[in-house]
Amino acid sequence: MVIDQTVKPDEKKPVPKDLELPLSEGEEKRRIKFLTKEILDRIGYGLSSQQFLNILFVQSGASLFLVGLINGLKVIVSVIVSYILNQVQLSVRINRILMSIVGLFFGVSIFTLTIAIHKKSTTLFIISFVIATIIAVLYGTLYQDWFRENLEMRKRGFFLSRISYYGLAITGFSMLVGAALADRFSDSNRLAFELFGQSLRLAGYAVVLIIAAVIFMVGAFLLLMINEKSSKKTQGKPIVMITAETWKEFTSNKVLFVLFISSAIISIVQTLATAYYGIFIYKHFSDTAFGGFMNVAVIFIIALLTSIIGPIITQFNVRAYGKFPMLVFGTMLIAIGPITYWYNPNLLSISAAMFLSTIGSAICGVSFGLLTIELIREDLKESYTQLSNVLTLIPYLIFIPIGAYIAQVHGMSILFLILSATLVATVVPLYMYIIWAYNARKQKI
Repeated sequence: MVIDQTVKPDEKKPVPKDLELPLSEGEEKRRIKFLTKEILDRIGYGLSSQQFLNILFVQSGASLFLVGLINGLKVIVSVIVSYILNQVQLSVRINRILMSIVGLFFGVSIFTLTIAIHKKSTTLFIISFVIATIIAVLYGTLYQDWFRENLEMRKRGFFLSRISYYGLAITGFSMLVGAALADRFSDSNRLAFELFGQSLRLAGYAVVLIIAAVIFMVGAFLLLMINEKSSKKTQGKPIVMITAETWKEFTSNKVLFVLFISSAIISIVQTLATAYYGIFIYKHFSDTAFGGFMNVAVIFIIALLTSIIGPIITQFNVRAYGKFPMLVFGTMLIAIGPITYWYNPNLLSISAAMFLSTIGSAICGVSFGLLTIELIREDLKESYTQLSNVLTLIPYLIFIPIGAYIAQVHGMSILFLILSATLVATVVPLYMYIIWAYNARKQKI
């Protein structure tokens, strides 16, 4: 159905909801504080980009094996913490004081990461990284729930209601600034300044991470200045339990089971590939184009900006061509990323590959979501999401160490080749089986 969006001469354009109910002075101040907090978070995430941390981890003496492990561990810890939060959130009152404390510790963990890199201590880096991951998941979950309950959509304003889109641009710009500082003030050309009468010389990356830590701390204190809505107590989401019925549905539905396997493989491939992309770019192109960290920032900003339009393009194409064909197409696009790093590693081809790979990731994500909606009963959807997240930990524990070992022993290029071949040789045939099983299942129905 096509919706006519033209406005006739005798009709008026609809008034935005934000303008239908003018905000009081207090509500306007709350919105400004929320907006400031969101912008600070996006800047902090850009300055402390995972790609930058991976590079700095290697520079501090870590092996490629450790880099792969720590990136896999991040996913595992995130799933576990999210699951625990889901089970206890009714007994924990979400409030700004709790979130401020968590946000403050997140800033401290970024600061200890800086010390670990400066002191070249892999042990301190791993400990700080794991703590930062736990805090990030905890803080993100608590804050998003609290944000939704304390600032209605119609009172967020144009920018804040679209912060998920504009926030990516802010994060990308922050990455550029951080990369420029890291390249300008390397270990051999440190930034000299005085603080409290003491002469200090810090490398650019240390300055960037310290700024990120301070920004997160300021954001945490800003939360204390935002009053909770007195008319409504935050209750949190209801607990979602993994039931026996969900498990039975998962094991008995072949289409759903194979779909889970294919999505787990794609997730592992993307985790391993992303862990080494930035390191590869930094090592191979430090003396070309923009140089060093800036090359990494530019490449990944392309991926960030593509992630904005990716879901929009995907939803249109899925409706036009169907979910299964788009799954195959999306997987092949994802495979272009790692194969390009192996076969034709230059900045132009890698940029194009990152663009296509990001589009492919969006295609697979939307297609998986639509198929899950179609295959799972409405009352089991949230329970199935919990089950699939927990079960994903099993292949992660097995294959992440294997991939990290390959990168360490045989090099990143060989790992990229294997990752791309894995997508083509295993995931695509699995889709063919899913199509056959899905059609057979529909005929029985």
